[in-house]
Amino acid sequence: MAPKQTPGMTGSKPTKDERREAAREKARLLREQEAKRAKRNRMLIIAAVVLVLALVVFAIVQITRQNNVAAASTANVGEDYGISISTDGAATTAAEGGASEVAFYVDSTCPHCVELDNAALDPVKAHIAAGDVQFKYYPVAIDPIGPQYHDQSQWGTTSEFYIASQAPEYFHAYHEALMNDQTGWFAQISKSAQAGIAAPGTDVLGEIARSAGVPEDVASALVDDVKTPTWMKVAEAATNAFRDGGFTGTPTVTLNGVVNESYGGIDTAAITTWLAGVADGSIK
Repeated sequence: MAPKQTPGMTGSKPTKDERREAAREKARLLREQEAKRAKRNRMLIIAAVVLVLALVVFAIVQITRQNNVAAASTANVGEDYGISISTDGAATTAAEGGASEVAFYVDSTCPHCVELDNAALDPVKAHIAAGDVQFKYYPVAIDPIGPQYHDQSQWGTTSEFYIASQAPEYFHAYHEALMNDQTGWFAQISKSAQAGIAAPGTDVLGEIARSAGVPEDVASALVDDVKTPTWMKVAEAATNAFRDGGFTGTPTVTLNGVVNESYGGIDTAAITTWLAGVADGSIK
């Protein structure tokens, strides 16, 4: 009687040669799969390298273009990027004859600059009108509250040069509105941070300009223009000049070109006394 066969079985074992051939075939298939996998990985690596190189080239081109951009032409701004104030609060490069010069190096996103500006507001305005002290402002952009507000620092600084050039008669009024501790640029940044919302854009600078009486055409143009490479180049150059002069922080106050730390800090009474001494010549 013939032996029973298990379904699916031939009833005979593979020979040694058949087993060897099967092993070879299996190895061949594995080699093919590995070759395909290696080829695919090489293609992915090549694509990634090409993408990275393209991004690097793009970045270099953008940086080169940025570096080659000429700064916007300014008016009523000194060669050292200082903006003098006339007796009617306008931006000018003509200093009042014979008056001692008090200069403020400030960043509109600097909280200490805001404190100083607000504390000094009334005595500064009084001496501007009297013409017995020559005030000069040096807007700079040093990211005093961190790189996350780099744009705001740049835009705020750029806007001061923009107003000095485009609407000079409103410069000091704009500067004071920009630095207002309740509604100014830093105040708006602080409010957005506390509310957990995006930092203010240049449209807010347009609103600040309008609040200072800046004509609508200039205020509207400012919103877009201060973000352009040509105008931001002005802020960059002013900040580089600040650092080249050996200055590192804001606010910095100078009297007749020399750093002065006795101006009274953020004490209005002390600032009033100090400026009175500067005006009458007892403080030099």
